[in-house]
Amino acid sequence: MKRLIQTLFALALLALAGAQTQGPLPGLFGQLSGTEERLLYRKPAGPYTVTIDGERLLGRAYFDLDVRYQNRPIAEGSVVTVDLVPPATAGSASQSYRAVRSGDRYRIDPLILEASSDWGDDSWLVRLRVAGAQGVGETTFGMQVYGPKFEAPAPFSVLSVALPVVLVLAFLGVFALRGTRLTAAS
Repeated sequence: MKRLIQTLFALALLALAGAQTQGPLPGLFGQLSGTEERLLYRKPAGPYTVTIDGERLLGRAYFDLDVRYQNRPIAEGSVVTVDLVPPATAGSASQSYRAVRSGDRYRIDPLILEASSDWGDDSWLVRLRVAGAQGVGETTFGMQVYGPKFEAPAPFSVLSVALPVVLVLAFLGVFALRGTRLTAAS
């Protein structure tokens, strides 16, 4: 029982450290303080298959594009462009980007998403165009864009870890006492 309590305490400390540093541990514990609004699509674009990975928060958005032809990266010199068309209610103009090759992938970073007014639940239209040795391919998709996330204050981060641990320990304590009483009564 003592070993179990020590293990739970150690896990709570690791979760707290992960929540404070935004390291890999928040994924193990429900992403306690702050989450990313990840974007992931796999779309055909003419003869190509494009996997779009990225972040879609205002202020820190990017696209990481994996463009393939018959399961192989496309040839050097291929051009990948992205046009972003915000909803009319966002009050901002369309923007065009040319992706930069990085290894076998293409990247647009930063991706400037700006809005002068609230656009509600309207989606932004993304037009992606690939021009390579195998021809030209295009695809479109809609994406939701979100404002910056609320940064949780330190006391909230501590409570989000400590409260479940305290409840589990209380449950284990009651269970242990009940087991002791049953043993003593028989």
